Amino acid sequence: MAKLKEDQRVKKADLAVLITINKPDGLETFTYRDGVWLTSWQFVIPLAFALRFNLISLHHERVSGQGKDEKKEILYQYLIGIEFKHRVEAIVEAFSNLQDDLEREKRWFSAKWGRQEKEIRKVLDHTHGMYGDLQGIIGRSLPEIKTLELSEESQTEIVVESTEPETVA
Repeated sequence: MAKLKEDQRVKKADLAVLITINKPDGLETFTYRDGVWLTSWQFVIPLAFALRFNLISLHHERVSGQGKDEKKEILYQYLIGIEFKHRVEAIVEAFSNLQDDLEREKRWFSAKWGRQEKEIRKVLDHTHGMYGDLQGIIGRSLPEIKTLELSEESQTEIVVESTEPETVA
């Protein structure tokens, strides 16, 4: 195994595989010992598939790492450059515009709802007033409309305030 490891160093190989006819004790399929893959002839193909997958992954990692320093420099230049600054400013501007639009819509809807609420209040007040007028004219023969009648509780809660100054005798 020492000779195989030395050959691996000389060849600068990523993997070393030792195929043996006489399996060592405890070896069922294949194993990795001291930086060397160890197997018997009957497990060469399964080990080869596994190692092939490993080598392909390793190759992809190396390829993606090539030019890493150049990519870092390009990325750094982009981040400190005017193009990046303009892009970030455009994003912030777009968000600010959206927020301004949202605030305008909130104010508009708030005003609209306020106007509608006043109109609804007017309709209800006039309806109650008309019902009261009719009660005064027709009397108890006017059919009772429960939603327009004042309940006993609300009649006792009504407090009449005088706007005339009190005179002390």
